[in-house]
Amino acid sequence: MREPPAFFRKILELLDAGNYPSKIARMLNLSPRRVHYWIKKAEKQGLIKLDKKDVITLYQLTPYGKEYLYKKLTWRDRLPRLHSFSWKYPILDGPRVPVDWKRVEMRNWSRFVGTELGVRVEKTTRHIIVHADEIRGEDPYEIYYLARRECDRVARYLEQKFGMRLGIGERMRKPHYGIYDPVAEKVGKFIEFSDDLGKMDFSEGYGELDLYDPRTVKNYLITFTTLPDLVKRQEHELSEIKDSLKLFAKGMEQHMAMIQEIRELVKELREVQRRSLWSRLSRWFKGIIRRLSHKKS
Repeated sequence: MREPPAFFRKILELLDAGNYPSKIARMLNLSPRRVHYWIKKAEKQGLIKLDKKDVITLYQLTPYGKEYLYKKLTWRDRLPRLHSFSWKYPILDGPRVPVDWKRVEMRNWSRFVGTELGVRVEKTTRHIIVHADEIRGEDPYEIYYLARRECDRVARYLEQKFGMRLGIGERMRKPHYGIYDPVAEKVGKFIEFSDDLGKMDFSEGYGELDLYDPRTVKNYLITFTTLPDLVKRQEHELSEIKDSLKLFAKGMEQHMAMIQEIRELVKELREVQRRSLWSRLSRWFKGIIRRLSHKKS
């Protein structure tokens, strides 16, 4: 998805203030359909979440949405995006209603290309192909599930619209998870690199890694997002432990000094006690000598 229009942030602000879509459309002088379109985009980008209670739908900004809106992040400061996600369904029967999409002539055959429910679709002689819209999110497995669910929803809609019966769908190619990367930002302008894990390029106007395996995406996010925060927490905890050890060491110094003072005091008391005992013994002996002297006289 390219840079959104100027009113996109205003829609998010009004949603965060508790306004509902139709009211936002009136306030911004936009059509309700256009407002709903960008609200759907915001949900796919992980900026808002829908909380449905009975017949009421509440719109809430996610933590990432609040960061995007109030910290004025650019569209590049965003979550991983799942794109180039296509699912094909075999045509088992029909269609009974003519497909009114654009006809594209190939070398020996033709295909039909159109848009249904805001999603790009194709029809070949044997398959219906649904190209899921770009979806962003923190969990690569969750956005994969959301893209698959969107494809299935569109396929069920096409069955009803054109009177056809579709078989079980299958993925056409590996999923592509695009992640903004500072290294790719520096290098991607000059070179492109690809292997079995993914590729690095500048095709979106900024440096991006395109990874194919959600496990690789998960590991990347842990390494470059979760891990730095964890390291900071560990450094903070180690700093607190270091301060505690300093206090403990200071307390031990005071404790040892107190013990030394007690030892010296005990030594002095023993000396006083020894002198006192010697003084008493001396007086006792002198008393005995005086008594013996009196008896002799």
